[in-house]
Amino acid sequence: MTDEQASEPTPVPDMFQDVLDFTMKFVPNQIAKLPVWPAYNVMNLRGKLIKEEIEELTKAFEAADFEGIVDNTLDLVYVLLGLLIAMGVDARPVWNEIQRANMAKTNGGLREDGKVLKPKGWIPPDITGVLMRQQPIQVVDVSPADVQSD
Repeated sequence: MTDEQASEPTPVPDMFQDVLDFTMKFVPNQIAKLPVWPAYNVMNLRGKLIKEEIEELTKAFEAADFEGIVDNTLDLVYVLLGLLIAMGVDARPVWNEIQRANMAKTNGGLREDGKVLKPKGWIPPDITGVLMRQQPIQVVDVSPADVQSD
């Protein structure tokens, strides 16, 4: 590796697309193209997966396991993005709206524990508006040969 290559920043991954690709490959029946409440079995599975990841993250915290915290935090992000995909929500525009609202917390001050507070007149993110404007999630057909079985 050259010095020039070493100094190049790592490209920011599109985590939502990564999880969408995974879901298309392994469980395409769990993808909704537009916002919708999924079937009970899909939501039940997603709830179980989230609970499992939170439990693993909690264990890593209790053990002061730095690598475990990193691993389990990102595993939780993966599972949470999978939930949004199952609900037909493209996380990217919603994220942008939440980021806009969070960055508008200028002059809100800090709570004693370091939490950034909302200033007077702060406008919360317009999640409903973003969801109403959402375009269908782009799903490519996955052939049965692309799906691996256990």
